[in-house]
Amino acid sequence: MQRISFISLFILLLAQLGWAQQVTVQIENTTPFNRGTETVEIAWNQLSKFSPNKIIATDYKGFEIPSQVIYNEQKQPTSFIFQVSLAANEKASYKIKSGQPKKYETKAQSRFVPERLDDYTWENERIAFRTYGPRQKTEGTAVSGIDVWAKRTRNMIIESWYDHMDYHKDHGEGLDFYKVGPTLGSGGAAPLVNGKLVRPGNFAKHNRINNGPIRTEFILSYTAWDVNGQAVSMERKISLDAGTNLSRYSLTWNFKGNPIDIAVGIAKRKELGETLLDETNGVISYAEPVHGNDGQIFDAVIFDQPQRLTLVDAHLAGVVKVKANQTISYWAGAGWNKSGDFSNFNQWNSYIKQVKYNLSHPLKVTLAP
Repeated sequence: MQRISFISLFILLLAQLGWAQQVTVQIENTTPFNRGTETVEIAWNQLSKFSPNKIIATDYKGFEIPSQVIYNEQKQPTSFIFQVSLAANEKASYKIKSGQPKKYETKAQSRFVPERLDDYTWENERIAFRTYGPRQKTEGTAVSGIDVWAKRTRNMIIESWYDHMDYHKDHGEGLDFYKVGPTLGSGGAAPLVNGKLVRPGNFAKHNRINNGPIRTEFILSYTAWDVNGQAVSMERKISLDAGTNLSRYSLTWNFKGNPIDIAVGIAKRKELGETLLDETNGVISYAEPVHGNDGQIFDAVIFDQPQRLTLVDAHLAGVVKVKANQTISYWAGAGWNKSGDFSNFNQWNSYIKQVKYNLSHPLKVTLAP
């Protein structure tokens, strides 16, 4: 009896050790479309026997692939991510193992830039964005909109562009020719009162939570401003993964009193541009006017649910009714017709349509120890 108990215990220990060393992940693309460079995210409570410092992922051939442990604001692990590409209706096996991860190429990063009036900038290998911080406000510029940096290189450019401070000219990698000014820019948000936007000022605080190689994520905090007689403040969490032109936004609105209208959208220029408002799917898409030899920027917002889409205060926007302390989430981003990814508005819209479809039809992920 004791021998049987000992053997049972030994088997149990082996099973626990096996779980800690390796987990098989079955990933299936159940759609009739190829799925390229998508992030697979597994909750950390399903991997809690692994050490966050010694965990890797391997593909179906057994080769290590880039991965990342994702943390929350308290720096506790919340999930484990890696990226896959699957053909239509393809199924593949990946493994999560105990091991020392290699140094992976960074394909998503962000940072606070105090040397340039407190900008906050984020990028992946396809696109870059920035918004403006407290010192910019002291210089007399109160701007909370989202700026776009158009890039044609797959390399990270934040450091080098800030080093030479000549990013309004294209030196072969791209340039900044997007005009934010006092607008929402590309995917910003603000309360809407009597048809007019009541925009916040520049962010006051920043907190970077995750920083590559696959995902960068951070929180920008905005101090209270007056919105029709009540004080409203906002926290804006933004994340960007490699392989996409769209950032994920989660905005928490703090105030007391009755619900308020929030407009989320894209600055519409006075010059001729092309627009798409798809209320059924909750999608705004916009082709900016061509900017001389610099080319053309495309913008989009994808809402989690269908929204009332309209033109308000020179913006293409979705208007959301928000309660006190409520969080709203959406996707927003941009592309460039000289990036090599999209040469015209139709191609951009095809991309956005596919992104929306993929979000509605996620890859099927199954774990087995």
